[in-house]
Amino acid sequence: MKTETSREIVREFVVSNLVKKREHLGISDQDNIIIGGILDSLGIIKTINFLEEKYKFLIKDEDVLPENFESIEAISSFVDRISSQ
Repeated sequence: MKTETSREIVREFVVSNLVKKREHLGISDQDNIIIGGILDSLGIIKTINFLEEKYKFLIKDEDVLPENFESIEAISSFVDRISSQ
């Protein structure tokens, strides 16, 4: 049985819950999803709630920075950093 990586989990969440336009379905892990209009303030809250529930950790207010949420890659790297603490 294959274990999903944080990047695969984050990608699935973003595509399933945040992508509203068909043209965004082909986003890469490095695309800026804030500038691209995929992740807005409500999307950040949804993402935080999902991550906290999925990974059983608390995201501090000071960690809610654009650089931690600007792409699928950034979010998964952020998850990996917090998970290793």
